[in-house]
Amino acid sequence: VIGETLKKKRIVVMYEDISKRKMAEEQIVQSRREWEEIFQAIGHPTIIMDAEHNILSVNRATLRALGIYYEDAIKGKKCYEVFHAAGAPPAGCPVETLLKSGFVETVEMEMETLAGDFLVSCTPMLDDRGNVQKIIHIATEITERKRAEAALKESEQKLRNIVEHSDEMFYIHDTKHILNYVSPQSLYMLGYTPDEMVIEWTNLVTENPINDTGIEITEKALRTGKKQSPYLLEVFKKDGNRVLLEIDESPLKDDEGKVIGMIGAARDVTELKHAQEATTKLQIQLLHAQKLEAVGQLAGGIAHDFNNILTAIITYGHFLKMKINDDHLRNYAEHILTLSEKAANLTSSLLAFSRKQIINLKP
Repeated sequence: VIGETLKKKRIVVMYEDISKRKMAEEQIVQSRREWEEIFQAIGHPTIIMDAEHNILSVNRATLRALGIYYEDAIKGKKCYEVFHAAGAPPAGCPVETLLKSGFVETVEMEMETLAGDFLVSCTPMLDDRGNVQKIIHIATEITERKRAEAALKESEQKLRNIVEHSDEMFYIHDTKHILNYVSPQSLYMLGYTPDEMVIEWTNLVTENPINDTGIEITEKALRTGKKQSPYLLEVFKKDGNRVLLEIDESPLKDDEGKVIGMIGAARDVTELKHAQEATTKLQIQLLHAQKLEAVGQLAGGIAHDFNNILTAIITYGHFLKMKINDDHLRNYAEHILTLSEKAANLTSSLLAFSRKQIINLKP
């Protein structure tokens, strides 16, 4: 304290160091400035409201989304009036839920005035007593994501309809041949429900040698990661009967390209195989009949020509018999006629085989 006497009066001057206080005030101002900058820099519509839904402050993203220039246009209004054009909080309002729970609440909801779907997150700001004083309300637009999800869901439903209503049985199995997905057709094709098919599929195969080839093809696909040609597989149905399946499958790979299993389709070709076998049998029978017909035609042609020759031999044999008076020579003529008659009978049999009319040989 410095005292000075002037005209017999004393003046007392006091000094106080306020550097720390000024520094604290500057830090508060700086913090408020930084908070405001962060608040305004948030790219999603963000508002601060009180516990009665009254809007206290909004950031620039909110103004852009609403198409207004000044926050005074909505400041003091209810949030549900501004964003939902409603006179009361909508169903599932996260602010209402937060006021009851006291915790952060997040929900997907439509904001009618913003014409879109948003992920709304509400965070409580508590006072010293733990009561909700203010609420930070951040709305992240998810309209495109919702559309993509809806499109994906629709696509999945179409694919599911194709898979579940196809005549083929679709499946997925791992590298150890354990089935982890089978379409509902398994019930009609094999008698097993999809849940019952969560087994090692090789346990279903019969002793048919074609199965060895099929298993080898699958192992090669798992080993090389390359699609192989379709193959046939004979398996047991639940009732013990056998069914022949045509298998068309491809290796299933993860994001790194590693083979993790097989995905494929099985088609019941049992009846088709039986039909093919019956057709093949008929074709063999037809070919045999055609060969017999060709032989018959050839035999008929030969028999016809030979019959003409025999007719002349028999005719001249009878003439010779009538002209010969010598009994010894007549006996030779008789032998010629007898053998010619036997040849004629043979010719008749050949003509019958060829389905040609039998000619009765007479002199």
